[in-house]
Amino acid sequence: MMPRLLLPPLSLVLCISHLSFLDAAIPQFTCPIIGSAPVQIRAPVSTFSRTVYLVKSAKDTLCTLTRITPIKANASLADLSSWDMIPVARSYLQQDWESTAGMYAARQVVKSCKSNNSTRCTVVLPSLPAATDPKSLYLLTSYAYSTDVPSQVARFLEQTTFGPTLQGIKNFMDNGAGTTDLQTQMALWVKNQMNPNVTTPTYHREFFRKRVGGAMTDGSASRTEMPRHPCDKNSRWRRHSFTRADRNEQVVITRPYNDDRLLMSVHGIPRTIVKNVVMDKWNQVYQNLTEGTYKLCWWIEEYLGGYLEMELNDGTFNCYSAIGGNPAVVLTDDILTKYSVVLPTLTLPPIQNFRELNLVLIGFYGPDYYGGGGLMYDQNISDPRCKLLPTGAFGNLVGNFSGGEKSFYDAQIRLDMNTVSNPIPDGGGTSAMAGTLCSNVPKTFLNIESCYLTNLSTACSPFKANPKFTLSTNTSRLFYQVLGRFVYAVRGFSMQYVSSPCTPYVRNRWKKIINSTCVTPGIDSVTNETLTSLLKTYGSWDQNDLLVDIHLEWIGEYDGSSCDSSNTKTIGMQLLVDGVCYQQIHPDEYSVYDMTYWTLPDTHPGNKIAASLNHSNPIKKWAESDQFELIFPSWHPMDRWENNKKLFDYVGRFGNSLEYFDLPSKLRTKAIADTLYNTSGSVDTVVVCGSPGEVSNDPTFNQVFNFVDQGYKASEALDNQKKNVWNSIALSAPDQLLQRMSWALSQILVITPNQINDQSCTEMYLNYHDIFNRNAFGNYRNVLKEVSYSPMMAEMLSFLDSKSTAYVLRTNGVKANPDENYAREVMQLFSIGISHLNMNGTLKLDPVDGSPIPTYKNKHIQSFARGWTGFQRQESRSNVENGYDWEPNRIDPMRINPRYRDVYPKINLYDGFIGDAFPLCSDLPKKQFLKPGAKYVLLGSASIPEFQSGDPDWWVNEKENILRMSLNSSASELYKELCNSNSPGGECKFKPFVVLNKTLNCIGLECKLDNLRAFQVSQKPLVYYEYVRPACVEFSFYNSGKKISKTWPAVSMCANSLVDEVMDACCPPDNAYWGGAQYLCQFTGERVKYATGVSRCKDVYGTNADACDWEWLWNNGENNNQACNLWLEDNWHWTNMPCSIRAKVDENGDVSIAHDYVHTVNQQDYVTSADFNENNTNYFPVYWEGGSYPSVANKCGSNICATLGNECLCNVAVVENRVFNKAPNSTAEVINRLFIGSFEPTLSNYTLAAISGEVKVYHKIGGTQFDSATVFGVTIKGRTTYYKNIRSMVVIKDSSGRGFFRFRNPPHFMSFIIPDTRDAMYETEAILDNYFFHNNTAPFLATRFIQRFGISNPSPKYVNAVATAFTEGYFLYQNITFGDRKYGSLGALAAAVLFDPEARSVVLDADPSSGSLREPMIKLIAFMRAMNFTSRPDVAEITFNNLQNDIGQMPHSIPNVFSYFSPDYSSGKIQAASLVAPESQVLNSPAIVGYINGIISLIELGLTDCYGGFGERTAWWCPWYNEGWFDKEKYSRGFLRYSPLATNASALTDELALVLTSGRLSSASRKMITNKIQLASSMVNGLNTAQKLIVTTPEFHSTRTVASTKVRPKMVIPPPSGKGYKAVVFAMLSGGMDSYNVLVPHSGCPARDLYAQYANIRGELALSQSELLQIDASSSSQPCNTFGLHPNLVALQQLYNDKDLVLLANTGVLQTFVTKADWYQKTYKTSLFSHNDQQGEVNFVDIFDKQSGRGVCGRMTDVLTKNGYKAGSLSVAGVANALVSKLNALLVLDPEGVQAVNPIPWAEDIVSVMKVLNNANKLGSSLYGDQWSDRLHQALGENSMLYDALTATNLDTIFPDNYLAVQLESVAKLIKTRSVRGTDRDTFYVELSGFDTHSDMKATLANRMDDINGAVDSFVKEMKFQGRWDEVVVIFVSEFARTLTPNTSKGSDHAWGGNYWFFGGSVSGGKIIGQYPPDLSNDSPYRFDPGVVIPTTSWDDVWVLIAQWFGISGNGNLTEVVPNRLSFSTLSGSLSTSNVFTSI
Repeated sequence: MMPRLLLPPLSLVLCISHLSFLDAAIPQFTCPIIGSAPVQIRAPVSTFSRTVYLVKSAKDTLCTLTRITPIKANASLADLSSWDMIPVARSYLQQDWESTAGMYAARQVVKSCKSNNSTRCTVVLPSLPAATDPKSLYLLTSYAYSTDVPSQVARFLEQTTFGPTLQGIKNFMDNGAGTTDLQTQMALWVKNQMNPNVTTPTYHREFFRKRVGGAMTDGSASRTEMPRHPCDKNSRWRRHSFTRADRNEQVVITRPYNDDRLLMSVHGIPRTIVKNVVMDKWNQVYQNLTEGTYKLCWWIEEYLGGYLEMELNDGTFNCYSAIGGNPAVVLTDDILTKYSVVLPTLTLPPIQNFRELNLVLIGFYGPDYYGGGGLMYDQNISDPRCKLLPTGAFGNLVGNFSGGEKSFYDAQIRLDMNTVSNPIPDGGGTSAMAGTLCSNVPKTFLNIESCYLTNLSTACSPFKANPKFTLSTNTSRLFYQVLGRFVYAVRGFSMQYVSSPCTPYVRNRWKKIINSTCVTPGIDSVTNETLTSLLKTYGSWDQNDLLVDIHLEWIGEYDGSSCDSSNTKTIGMQLLVDGVCYQQIHPDEYSVYDMTYWTLPDTHPGNKIAASLNHSNPIKKWAESDQFELIFPSWHPMDRWENNKKLFDYVGRFGNSLEYFDLPSKLRTKAIADTLYNTSGSVDTVVVCGSPGEVSNDPTFNQVFNFVDQGYKASEALDNQKKNVWNSIALSAPDQLLQRMSWALSQILVITPNQINDQSCTEMYLNYHDIFNRNAFGNYRNVLKEVSYSPMMAEMLSFLDSKSTAYVLRTNGVKANPDENYAREVMQLFSIGISHLNMNGTLKLDPVDGSPIPTYKNKHIQSFARGWTGFQRQESRSNVENGYDWEPNRIDPMRINPRYRDVYPKINLYDGFIGDAFPLCSDLPKKQFLKPGAKYVLLGSASIPEFQSGDPDWWVNEKENILRMSLNSSASELYKELCNSNSPGGECKFKPFVVLNKTLNCIGLECKLDNLRAFQVSQKPLVYYEYVRPACVEFSFYNSGKKISKTWPAVSMCANSLVDEVMDACCPPDNAYWGGAQYLCQFTGERVKYATGVSRCKDVYGTNADACDWEWLWNNGENNNQACNLWLEDNWHWTNMPCSIRAKVDENGDVSIAHDYVHTVNQQDYVTSADFNENNTNYFPVYWEGGSYPSVANKCGSNICATLGNECLCNVAVVENRVFNKAPNSTAEVINRLFIGSFEPTLSNYTLAAISGEVKVYHKIGGTQFDSATVFGVTIKGRTTYYKNIRSMVVIKDSSGRGFFRFRNPPHFMSFIIPDTRDAMYETEAILDNYFFHNNTAPFLATRFIQRFGISNPSPKYVNAVATAFTEGYFLYQNITFGDRKYGSLGALAAAVLFDPEARSVVLDADPSSGSLREPMIKLIAFMRAMNFTSRPDVAEITFNNLQNDIGQMPHSIPNVFSYFSPDYSSGKIQAASLVAPESQVLNSPAIVGYINGIISLIELGLTDCYGGFGERTAWWCPWYNEGWFDKEKYSRGFLRYSPLATNASALTDELALVLTSGRLSSASRKMITNKIQLASSMVNGLNTAQKLIVTTPEFHSTRTVASTKVRPKMVIPPPSGKGYKAVVFAMLSGGMDSYNVLVPHSGCPARDLYAQYANIRGELALSQSELLQIDASSSSQPCNTFGLHPNLVALQQLYNDKDLVLLANTGVLQTFVTKADWYQKTYKTSLFSHNDQQGEVNFVDIFDKQSGRGVCGRMTDVLTKNGYKAGSLSVAGVANALVSKLNALLVLDPEGVQAVNPIPWAEDIVSVMKVLNNANKLGSSLYGDQWSDRLHQALGENSMLYDALTATNLDTIFPDNYLAVQLESVAKLIKTRSVRGTDRDTFYVELSGFDTHSDMKATLANRMDDINGAVDSFVKEMKFQGRWDEVVVIFVSEFARTLTPNTSKGSDHAWGGNYWFFGGSVSGGKIIGQYPPDLSNDSPYRFDPGVVIPTTSWDDVWVLIAQWFGISGNGNLTEVVPNRLSFSTLSGSLSTSNVFTSI
C-alpha cells in the first residue's frame, strides 16, 4: 500500500465545535478529524498560563499541539514559510498526550492523564514569551500516515543499517513470512545482529591486516615487520625484473663475458639479461641503450611487460618508456655462480604448478598504474637450502623453476597471528632474531586474563635479557664458515685526514698499546689532563679490552678543562692513563664490516683485474687464508674507503660484546644463533600476550593495503586506506547494526587525525575504531576505559606524558600545571555534558534564577587533570604498523608512570573526593593476600613487579642480588592455588591472572609478612607471580605518624604507622652499630607496618631492641648482604620519631600538606622532602565545614595559624566520630553521610546483623553495636558498596585545644612515599566511575545515540526510556530481552533507541518536528548499497576523495573533537522552533552542490573524480572529455549495477522510492519522476534520471514526510542602494588562541617590571624580549610604554605603525564586570572555558539570548536592511553563527572556488525539476525536509549568481598557500564582485583553526602566526589595489585566551580574557585600547589560578564601535545589534567611534 499523508486544507478556520463547555473552568479541545482544519486555541495573555483538557488522538492518527507565530504580514496558515512553529505536545495512536522536545519540554505542559476521563489529558498552555507577536496562537492538527509492509521494513533497515537494499527487504520479509508478526521479526533481527555467534562482527583492524600485502624493502626484516619465508605456503615469485622499490635507482648496463646480450644490474647485483633495451623517445623516435648507467624513473609497473621508464642521461631529465616494458628475469648459470654470494637460489617446482596472480590497479599516474603481478605457490617448498637462508633477509633470492625459467622471490610482508586469544607462541622472538622488535604485547586490562607462559628458547619479552657474545676473529670465521659471508675487522688506515682528538663533537678512537715511555712531546699539560679525564670516564664505561672511543662534546663540562685542537702533534698522540698506554688511531680502525658486497665481479675495482690475472679475489683472499683482519692497502687513497664504506653493513667494534639482535639482518640465521649461544637448555619463562584484532595477513589477497613504511603508496593513498576500510565494511558487511552503532560511538568519542602526528598510518586508527566495534553492544564503561587508555586519544587531547605539578617543580624547578584538555572533554563530550539533566534529558534549572546548573566547575577540571597525569605510550614493538620506523606505539593501551602521577587528593563531582567510599589501606584484613579476592599476576622468570614501584628495571639481569620469597611447594596452600596442577605433585598449569575465591591458611614465612610483592612459585621452570593489593585509600592527615627517612638522598618525611608501605630499620641494644640500624628484610623490597618492624626487631635482638632515629643502615648485619638493596632511591625506612602533619591554607581555601618532626643528632643533616616541606605549593581543594577557613584576610583565623606569606600554616588534629547510632533505612542516608569505605565485611571478623530497608548492617564480632567499626552495605546502580560508620575531620585548633575550622579528611589513592602503578590504575578506575555512574550520563548518552539513529529531537519520554534501559541494563520488546541487566548496557540502550514507540510508530513520520536530516555519509553509502555499487575486479579499494570538504563528512576525517557537527546545532526554522538539527551544520551551499554533482557523476560515469565525482583521480583532463571519449570502464573504479524488478515507469519510481526513501516519497514527486522516466529514450536512461531526481528530494535527505504547496521564490539580486560600500570581515581563530604570546609587555613599565612577571609565570612558554616586535604604546594609557608582538607578525606590526590597526587588550565574554571574588557567581549565563559555548558567545554577542538565533554580524545586516541598505552575509568557512540573520540569507562558499551544478556537458539539465521537487511546504510539513529544500534552493541560487562572477574575477595579489590566505583571497574576490551581487554592506566570515594548544604551544602558535601574517599582508595589499582599503574592517577574535601558566605538555589550557585586534584603512590605529593587566603575579586582582586572566573589556563594547562605523546609529538599533551593551561602557563610553575610526 502506498503511503498516505493527509494534511489540513489550505484555509484554516476556528472549529468551535471542538470546544467543550462541559467544564466551565477548564475548556476541552478535541483534535480535528483527518482532512479538517486545525483547531485554533487562544494563547494565554500576559504571564499567565492556561489549563485545558485535550482529548487523545484518534486511532492510527497523530495529533500535535504547536505554537505558531507569524513572521510575515498577512501570513497564510497554508504556508510554512510564513510562520515560526514551536512544538508543544502530541498524542498518537490514542496514547496519552506527551511533551515534545523543544523549549517546553521541561515545563510539564502535560500535567496529568490520570483523571476520571481516560480519553483526555490536562495540559497547561504556556504564556507567550515577552516580545512575542500577540497574533501567535496554539494549533491542534491531526495527521494520518501509514505504509505497506515493505516500506515499514525499509524504514526499519534505514535506521538499523547503512541503507536498505531491495534484496535485503525481500530477505527480511521472506525470513519471517507466516511465522511472526513484523515487530517480533524486527526484534529477532536485532537480537541476531547483537549475537556474535549468529552475526560475526567485522573488526576493522582485522579487515585491514588480513589484506596487508606488498613486498618488504630489500626483502629484509625491518624494525617492526617481517618478510614471509620463501619456503612457506603461498610464497610469491616475480618474473618481472624491476619493482617499485627500484624507483630513482641507477641501473647499470654491461655485457657479460662471452655474451652479446646486455646485463642489467642495480647496486651491482644482476637483475636480468636482455637482447637489447630500446627506449621510446616519443614521436616515433627510438634509442637503443648501450653500456652505461641510467636512472629508473617513478613509473614501474610490477608485472611482466608492465610499463617501465628510464632517464637516459641525455641532459633532458626526461623519462622514456622501454619497449617491451618490465623485462623477464633471465639469469645464466654463469652469472648465478659468479654472484652466488648475493644471489642465493632455490629450486622451485614446475612453473605450471604456480598460480598467476591477477593484476591490481594501484592508482593513477597519468594513465592507470598496475601492479601485483607474479606467481604464487600454494604449498610449502622443500628445497634443503630453505634452512640455510638468513632469517628475515630474502633479498635477491633467485628461484629456479624446473623448466629453467628464473624468477626473484617477492618477499611479501608477513604479519603474525597475535590476538588476545592466540598470542604468538614465543612473543615474536623468532622474528626478533631477524632484526625486528619483540612482538610480545604488554599486559593490559585487554589481555591479562588470556596471556600464557612459554619456555620456548626464542621467546622474547621486555623483561627477558638477551644472550651476548664477543665480536672477534672467531665470530668472523663463523660467519664465513656457516654463511659464506666475508666479515672483517678492518685495519691499516692512514692518519692523514684524522682530526685532532681535541676537535669538538668528533668521535675519536684510542687503542691500548704496550709502550714504557708512552708520551708525546709538545702537548700542553692542560690538554693532557683533559684527555686523561675523558679516557678515564669513557674507559670506566667501555668494556672493550682493546679500544676506547671518546666524544669531545663533553669538553666544557669539566671545570677549567680545555683541549688544544690546533696542535697537530695531538693527532696520533700517546697518553699514559693509570698505567695503561693509549694511542689515538683512525676512528674506523678495528671496526668490523660485512664486506661481501665488494666480492662481486662488478663492485670492487680490483676484482676484474685479479680475475683477468687469475689471482685471488682481493677481498675473498683474507678469509680463504683464514685471516679475518683485512689490512687496507697503504697505496690506496683514503677517500676510496670514506666514499665506499656506506656499501657495507656495519657489524660492530672489534672486541665489543654484542647481542644477537644487534647483527645485520644478513648475518642473522638460525644456524648462527645456535652456534653463537646455546639456547636449548634455557629455563627462562616468558609471559606472552596478544592484542585485539592482531590477526595474520592472508597472502592470497593481492596487495590491497600497505603499511606506511613499505614505501609503495603515496601519502594520500595511505591516508585513504583507513577510510577505504570503513567504506568497504559499511557497504557490504553483514553486521550492519554493529557498524551503525560503532559509527555512532565514533562521533561521540571522537579522535581527529588533525591532532595526531601521523595521518598516513592506518592500523592505529582502525584499532581505535575497533574499541567501538568490540563494545557496540557491551558496556559503555568499557568504552570509556579503552578510550581513556588509548594512546590516540591521549595524543589528540594532549594528556600524553602530562606530569604532576610537583614532579615538574621537583625535577625542573618550574611550576607547570597538568594538561586540562582531556579532563574537560571527557566530561563535556563523552559522559555527562555541561548541565545537569533530568532522566528525560531536560535541563535541571536553578530554582533561584532559572539558569541551567553546571555539572562541573573549573576546579573539577583542574582536579581531574591531576588524575590524567602519568600516562605514557607502551614501548614500540613489532608485528604492527608503526609508521616510518621510529614512530611510537599507538596501538596498545597506555601504561601509567607513577613518578609522573599526581599523588594528592582529588575532588569528585559530588562535593566529595575521588577516594570516597573506598576502604582505608590501614583497614586491610590481616593477610589479605590469602583472602578471597586477592589477585595475582603471572610474571614469568622475570621477578620485577609490573604494578608496584621500587624495583629498578636493571634488576632483570641481577638475579643473584635479589632475594625473593619462595613458596613452599609441598605445604603452601597459596602454592597449590597458583600451581594449578591437575594432581598433587603434577605439572603446574600457571594461569596468567588468579583471583582467590576462598581464604587460605598461611605457612612458614607467609605468616610473618604484612604483604607480598613479587615471589617465586617454581624453580624449574623459573616462575614468579606478583600480588596485587585491592584498591584502598589513605587519609592525608592522621594522628599516628612516624618519621621515615632514606639514606640516598638524605631525606625525611611522615608516614602512617598503620600502613605497610615503608621498610623496617632495627636498632639493636647497646648501640651495637654506632648510630646505625639494620634492615631485616625477608625479601627484597619488603614493606611493613611500623609495629611489624619493631616486633621483628625484638624477635631478632631481644626486647631492648627497637626502632630509633638512625644515622645510617646496614643490610642484615655486618656482611652487608646486598639482597635487601639499601641504596635505592625508593627505600624509605621507619624511625621511632613521632611526626605531625600541618595544613597550609591558601587564599582560596585550598590546602597543602606540611610534615613536621624533630631530627635527633643522628639525622641532623636530613632534610624534609620538598613535596611536604612548609614551602611546598602542592595545593588541592578540600571541603570546609560552613565554608569558612583561615586566610590572610582574617589574619589566619585571628592568629590561630601562622602567617606564611599569603598562606596560613596551621597545626591540626584528626578527630574521628561515629555517624549513625541506629540503622539507616535508605541508601541515600548512607551515601549522604558516610564517606569512608570498608572491605567486604565477611573477609574480617564481621557478621550480618540486620537488613534495614535498603541497607545491610554488619557488626564486628565482639564489638559494640553501631560503633565506628559498624559497616553498612548498599547497592547503587548494580554496585554493592560498604561504608564504615565513621567520619574523619581535620580540625584546626587554638593553643587551648578549641577547634575553630574543620574540613573533611581528604582520602588519596597514591602513596605519598612510593607511588605505584597499581594505585594509579585504581585511581583512574575511580575517576572513570565518577563519570560513568553520574546521573547525567544515561540521559546525555541517550540523546546522543537517538540523534545518531535518526531523531534529532527526541521527546522527554523517549529519552527517559532509553536512559532507563541504559541504567537498568535491559530493554524488553516483543517478549525479547536485550542487554545483560548491568548498568551501562549499550545493547539495552540500542534496543530502546530502535524499539521505543517514538522510533517505530510510522504515523510519527508525519510529525513536522520529528525526524532528522540524514548524515551525508549515510546518505551516500545508502544510495550505493541500494543501487548495488560494484567495484571493478582489478580495484582493491573503494576510495572516495576529500568527501569531508565536498559533502561535509568522511570517516576518519572528523575536523575536531566536537565531531562533524554539534549535537546542539540549529538554524533557520528549526532554530525558531527551539529544536536542533545537527546535520544542518554541514548543509551549506558547497556541500549541497558537491553532493548533487558527486551523485550525478556516480550515476553517469561511475566512481571517478571527473565532473565533481566522489572518487579518486582517474584522468587528467576530465573537462576535455565528451560523452563519446569518456571510457567508463577505463576511467571509473566502480559502477552502480542496480537491476530493477519494475517493468514500467510508475513501478520503477515506486521501487526506487522504497529503497531510497523507505516509501516516504510524496505522490506528487512520484508522478513527476514517473513522467521524466517516460520521456527518457530508454528504460536505462529513465533509471538514471529517476536516480538523479529522487536523491535531490527532501524525503531522501530527511527521515520524515513532506507536503509541498507552491514554488519557492527565486533568488533576486537587488541593485545596490547607492549608499557607499563597507565590509566587515569576522576572522575566527578557533581553539582558543594563546594571545598572551601575541601581545607581550616589553619595557617602560613604571609600576613594575611586567615583562619579568610575564617571563616568570609563562616559564618555558615565554618569548624572549629580544625576539619580540616592538610597538609604541606610550599614548595608549597602558602599564608599559613599549609592548611586543609575536615575532612572526611583521605585517601586523607594520599596520600598527601605519596607524591602521588597533589592539584590543584583555577582551573576553562577560555578562557584567566581575572581580576575582565574584567572577563565578556573575557568569552563570555561560559556560566559561568550553569551546562550543564560548565560540557561540563570541559569534552571537548576546549572552542573555535577547536576540536568540542571530549572530552579531547578522543583526547588523538586519538593522541595515531595515534602513534601506543592501546587505550581504557570506562565509567561506562553513555555516557561521556570527552571520546568521533574519532578513538576509547566509551565503556559504567553498574557499577553493565555486563549482557549477551538474557540470557534465552531456548530462540532462535537471535543475528545474529539482526545484519543483523541493517546492515550498505547507504548514505542518516536516521542518527537516523543508530545511533541505530551502538550503537546496539557496545553494542553486547562490551557485547561479556566483559561479560566473567569481570564475571571471582575477586579483592583483598572489596569496600564500595557507588556509586563511585562501579564504581571504575568496573574500577579496567577493568584494570585487559586490556590484554583481548588488550589495553596499557585506559581512564576511573566515576561520583559522589549530589554536587549541594544550601541547607544544610555542611551535604551534608560531606556525599559526606565520599563516596569519602572510594572509593579512596579501589581503591588505589587494584591498589597496582595489581601492577598498578604507571601506573594510577586519577583526580577529577567539573564543578565549589560554592560561598564563604552562601545563606539563609544554602547552597552555583554556582561560578567559585575551588580546585581539582589528584593522582597516579607516581605523585610527597605532594604539592599544582596553586595559592590559598591570599585574601578572599571583597576587594580581586580574587573574586566578591556574593563570586565568579576568577580562576587563567586553566584546559588547568592541562591537558597538564597529557597528557605528558600519553605519548603525540610534540607541534602539545599537541595542538590537548589541543587546547587553548598557552593561558596559569601558570603550564605547570612554572612546567615541571617532577616536577609533578616522571616518564613518
